[in-house]
Amino acid sequence: MIATRLIVFPDRSERVARLALDRPEAIAFGTLQSVARECAVANTTVFRAAQAAGFDGFADFRMMFIRHVRSRHKEK
Repeated sequence: MIATRLIVFPDRSERVARLALDRPEAIAFGTLQSVARECAVANTTVFRAAQAAGFDGFADFRMMFIRHVRSRHKEK
């Protein structure tokens, strides 16, 4: 949904979405704080970006990326 632009993110949340698309492992293996730091946004912005993407919060968002990264490694 993020890649097809079905979700429109506010400016700062878009930084989180771009990181998620460009480097999904940063979400999968990062923390809310490390993602916020990398995107130069507040922790709450990362949390809100996850909610805007349809997740309850960062933990659910992160779990989806963990599954994605693991499945990508199994294909190789």
